[in-house]
Amino acid sequence: MEQDRYSANHKLYIVGIISLILSIGLFFFSMFILPFLIWNLHYDVPDFISHMIIYFQNKMNYSLPASKFLSWLIFFVPCLIAGYISYYISNYIDDQILGIKTEEEIEEEKQSAILVHKEIRASIGLAAKIFLLMILIVCIILLLHQLVQNI
Repeated sequence: MEQDRYSANHKLYIVGIISLILSIGLFFFSMFILPFLIWNLHYDVPDFISHMIIYFQNKMNYSLPASKFLSWLIFFVPCLIAGYISYYISNYIDDQILGIKTEEEIEEEKQSAILVHKEIRASIGLAAKIFLLMILIVCIILLLHQLVQNI
């Protein structure tokens, strides 16, 4: 039988649930106001959305599309942040309960990440050298072309 997630870590569980509810609420609210902002459909959108758009236009001197986009982002970006916090907390509690990662495995992951980082750096270096060589060849061809035209 699966362990109770609440008993594993009370505070993190509560924070995770609150951030999940906040994320879902902000997501649905941002999707609720989206037709009003895109197609100017008139329905029961709260007045503070209209006031926010007018504020961005008058006080901040933004255009109407920019004001609408900023008004939408004010609700959508916190939705993404709260969703990520909820996701991270959920995975942290799962890792604690299941004991998925031990200290040795974490150290091995760090070592493999360092090795992968070195390999990526070497690959990027090789790609940069090839790119610079291609640019050099094009420059030489252009110089030869200029020399041939001037003769």
